[in-house]
Amino acid sequence: MRQFGSLRRWVGIVVCGSSAVLTAATAVHAQRTSAPDQVTRKVRVRDINADTNISPSPEVNIRDKPSGVAPPAGKGPGGKPQCLVTVDNHTDLITKTYVDGRYSGTVRPFGELAMSIVPGSAQLYARAEYDDGSADAWGPVRVSCRTTYVWRLAD
Repeated sequence: MRQFGSLRRWVGIVVCGSSAVLTAATAVHAQRTSAPDQVTRKVRVRDINADTNISPSPEVNIRDKPSGVAPPAGKGPGGKPQCLVTVDNHTDLITKTYVDGRYSGTVRPFGELAMSIVPGSAQLYARAEYDDGSADAWGPVRVSCRTTYVWRLAD
C-alpha cells in the first residue's frame, strides 16, 4: 500500500511539472509571435530580366555624390521619423527584397529582415531567384506604414 501511495505522489509531481513546462513554453511562444499586417503568396516569374517591379542598381557608392537617402531620426542633419518594416520569410527560399523598386536586403530561409523607411506609402516586393533564370515573386504590394509593418512571405 505504501508503494502505491508513493507512486501516485510521483505521478502527480510529474504531471504538474509537465503542465508547468507546457504553460511556460506556450507563454513564451505567444510573446514572440505577432500577426502580420499582410501575407503574400509567391508567383512564378519566367524571365527575371524582364521584371518591371525592380530597378537595376549597381549597389555601389559614388564618390563625392550624396545617396539621396533621408537619415532616420537622430542620425545626421534633417533626420526624419522612421517606420520599421519587417519581412517575415515563411519559406525555405533565399529572397531579395525591394522597397519602391530599390534593393533593400536579402532574407535567409525562414528568417526575418527589418528595415527602416520613411513613413507613408511604399511598394514592397520580394523575389527568390533560381539558377535557370526564373524566380518566385511576392507582390508588389502597396502599403501604408506609420510606425511598424510586418509583411509575411508564404508558399
